[in-house]
Formats: sequence, structure tokens, C-alpha cells
Amino acid sequence: MKIAFWSGQEKAGTTFNTAVVACASVLLYPLTAAVVSGRYGNRDLERKFWQGKQDACTIPWEDRGQECPPEDLAAEQPGYYVERGLGCLMRKERPHEMTRQLVKANMRQVVEGRMYCMPASRKADCAWGGQVGCLVRLRQAIAAVDRYFDVVFIDCGSKRDDLAKALLDEADLCVLNMAQGREQIGDYLRDFPGLRQKTFFLVGNYYRNGRYTRRDIERIYRIEEHMLGAIPYNPQMQAAADSGMAERGIRRFLDDGMRGKSVEFEQELTRAARLILKRAGAIE
Repeated sequence: MKIAFWSGQEKAGTTFNTAVVACASVLLYPLTAAVVSGRYGNRDLERKFWQGKQDACTIPWEDRGQECPPEDLAAEQPGYYVERGLGCLMRKERPHEMTRQLVKANMRQVVEGRMYCMPASRKADCAWGGQVGCLVRLRQAIAAVDRYFDVVFIDCGSKRDDLAKALLDEADLCVLNMAQGREQIGDYLRDFPGLRQKTFFLVGNYYRNGRYTRRDIERIYRIEEHMLGAIPYNPQMQAAADSGMAERGIRRFLDDGMRGKSVEFEQELTRAARLILKRAGAIE
């Protein structure tokens, strides 16, 4: 099951929302989940879970078969580059080559045994036969990840290219990320008329006293209550995600019993995660 997060405009908090909703979903429900960037070389999503240069593989070399060369071999051969993460999967031309072992070996664990992040490619450009070739291989890689997890959360960013459109078309649910003060829903419904029946609308950095409240948005666009979420801005959680500790931050919010403004963030995030999973069909 694929849930694609997308926004037609920049700085709508798409990557942040993808990360926190994915973490909350796994910590609240008995699901396995993967988070993947739908922008091939963009590393913003993985930086929400860890910072710095780290090994993308999650299992020892001796358990990987012959999927990746060992580190010492790469070190001994000048100019030899080991592609890992999403780039490693995209090198495979046939779907059957992307086994469970290969997929897991190229991901980093976020929640033990239940949630993994697929690192983006370290290559600066896409060398897969142009945009069409890149699209085919990326879709094939994401489809392979989807075979081994209950839910795959895909960060599609704000691009309007063919790749983003294809990922939205093939997703089981599209989450439209919106900034509270911008009128995006009308444009979205005009540009993607066929997606309304599988869309959840999510307002990030929500303020109760903003220009458009949740009730205003529901009334203006005739959106049912269960199709719209509004996650308030929370400086502690934003700082945690920016420091590569999104999972720790969400776990703290859910486990410790927050007070003050943090209660609203916890409640609204929990509500949004539940409604998204329910609308996608992942939970009843």
C-alpha cells in the first residue's frame, strides 16, 4: 500500500509531515512501514531520521549474498563507487532481482523490525536513460519496497513533473500538504480531477486563529471532516526532525503525556495518522 505526500507549492512541510505521520503510524498501530523519497537524489527525508554520512545498509555483509561489494574491496580500488539505497535498487533491471534481502540491506532501520527508511542516491544526477528511464526504474524500485511492507510513505515534494504525477496516480492514497494561508485545494482539484476520491487534505503548521481555519476549509471546498487534518506547529518537534531525531521526538510525544500546546500537536497528529491510514485502507 502506497501513500504519497505531495504539495503543489514549496515550503508546505511535505517532508516533515511524511516523516512524523509515518512514525506515528508505526508507533500507534501494528504495521510495518517504509519511507522513501520520490525525488531520487533528494536526501531531505532521510535527514529527518539521522544526520551525517552513515552506511545505508542495515545487515552485515556476510548476510547480503553478492548484492553489494564489501567495503574493503571498494576502498582498494580507486574510483570504485558503491551505490546503495535507492540507487542500488534502480540498478536492477528485472523486478525479481529486488528480493526482500536486497531491499532490506539497502535501508536503514528507524523503528526496530518495523520501520525503515530508503536512502536517496548519492549521485548528483540521474543516469538512467533520461527522464523516462529514471521514471521506469524508480517506479519499479518503489513497487519492490511495497511488496515487503504494509505501508510505504512516499515524499513527492512539490514538483509537478511526470514522475510526481505518476507516483500520485499509482498511490493508494494521495496526501495534499497545504500551507494554511494559501489557496491550494482549488488548483489541486482542477489539475488532478481524478484524484479527489483518493485524497486526504493535510494542513501543516496549523494555527487556530489563522486566515483559514479547518472549519472554513471544510465549508468552502465541501470537504468532509474525515478527509482533512491540521497539524499545529510545534517548535520542539520541528527541532527534533531537523536534528535527525523525528522518531525519538514522536515517541516522546506519544509516551510522556504532553502538556500545554504540545497536547494539541499530539492529538492532531494522532488524529491525522488514524484518518490517513483508515482512508487508505490500512486499518479499519
